[in-house]
Amino acid sequence: GAELTLFKGREARARTVEVVQDDPERALIVTSQLPAPFAHLALSCRRSLADVGRAQGALLRDLLCIDAALIAVFSAILPLFLRHLTRPLNRLARAMGALQAGKPPPPLAVQGGDEVAQLGRRFQAMARSLHRRTRQLEDENERRQRFIDGLSHELRTPATSVRGYAQLLRDANLDEE
Repeated sequence: GAELTLFKGREARARTVEVVQDDPERALIVTSQLPAPFAHLALSCRRSLADVGRAQGALLRDLLCIDAALIAVFSAILPLFLRHLTRPLNRLARAMGALQAGKPPPPLAVQGGDEVAQLGRRFQAMARSLHRRTRQLEDENERRQRFIDGLSHELRTPATSVRGYAQLLRDANLDEE
């Protein structure tokens, strides 16, 4: 244990720390003068260094146990935290995959103002623009196909009539009158 000693008068020193070698063991002595109105007194604490070493070992064991517990807690929480952080990127990757496959991407729930949210908003704007442009191209292609079909029909009808009349004249064997 520790020994406490109270000094009075001239023996009261400001503050000292000493390591002394007594008969069987070394000891640590810490002395400090008390504040006013007891400035004429000093308190001294003597403790065996073996006791200090045992206390230090116990403290080290306690700190190692606390470290192990914190590592276990953080190891359990970290994957959940990382999943929470990467969820918007995973949704964005799935939306990009759908867009790449030619399907309309699912709507993204974009919240916040960080870089991932900005990327999500820009992706949604790009997807809407691509969807509009694709619709325009499909409509234009459909109009072009209708025009070609109509033109083809209009060209085939007179040609068919001319062929039909020619065939009729050949088959009729008419005299040249």
